[in-house]
Amino acid sequence: MLLSPNRYRLRTAPRIFIQSSYTRYYSSPPKKTQPQPQLTQAQKLDSLVLPPPPTDANFAGRWWHKGKTLVIFYWRGIKQIWFNREIVSEIKARQINNIDKPLTHREFQLIHTHQKDIKKLIPFAILFVLLEEVIPLIAYLAPQVLPSTVVLPSQKVSIRRAVEKRREEALKFYRDAYNDASRRQLENGLRNDSHTFQITADHVRIFLRLLDLSTLGTASMRHRRLDRYLQHISHDDKCILSQQLDKMDATAFLSEGEISDACSARGFLTLDVKDEQLTELLKKWLQVRESDTTNMYKPLHLMLEQPSSGSSNSSNDNDSTSAHSIQEK
Repeated sequence: MLLSPNRYRLRTAPRIFIQSSYTRYYSSPPKKTQPQPQLTQAQKLDSLVLPPPPTDANFAGRWWHKGKTLVIFYWRGIKQIWFNREIVSEIKARQINNIDKPLTHREFQLIHTHQKDIKKLIPFAILFVLLEEVIPLIAYLAPQVLPSTVVLPSQKVSIRRAVEKRREEALKFYRDAYNDASRRQLENGLRNDSHTFQITADHVRIFLRLLDLSTLGTASMRHRRLDRYLQHISHDDKCILSQQLDKMDATAFLSEGEISDACSARGFLTLDVKDEQLTELLKKWLQVRESDTTNMYKPLHLMLEQPSSGSSNSSNDNDSTSAHSIQEK
């Protein structure tokens, strides 16, 4: 009989096989998901300051979102400078009424940073009103000319890396240009008898390069530039030491970012150095300063004796370990 169950099963079996074979060999393969690039610590902080565009946004939408968030960020940075002005005025008024109470490290740094931001505010405000689209280019090429309140975390890392590259080159030049005996004479002279030790014009030029200061001008101009900067650092040292208690070190009141910034301001390499080592460097500097508060040059031998860290060859991977140690202004 043609319609018997056995014959029906024999006829339908190949059809099932052909259908499963077609599904197996002619269906589209699953799409491979490409791995997402890992963000550095600085880029993660940037994403908090500048929120990313929606995932379904097109090309024009992404650019519109980026421009809008940058405008908001720059406007808030300008307002922050005005808020800092009020805080600085209160600190100065309190300092006049209570002269005996010294400033803290944070207050001293806020006043110093605010003074620099005020000088940069008017040119930045003109660019913000007239040539707003040029600001991202300036921030990429020369972020150090912008006020500190409008610099992104990744740009702060780039600024620090450029400074430490020049510092590493200056340290290498010093160790190549001076033999062991000359280096030992200079470092021992600063360490032991820096009151009577004669600092030459070549020494001043090396110190300026290690501190990332300009070396332009005559010898007397360079010497005055170094003295002004060391006076600023000496004042900051006094502010840090004033926070010291009987059973607590002065550096215990500073955050990791503040310690990193303080070491960088004193000519040390920081990006490839652990936080514990930076704390010890700052402690040694403060101990030398406390032993002789009248001599600005005495701690400079610590800057010359620091080891090279190869920060000039740093890659982007170092951002994940260094961005957190750069203080947010």
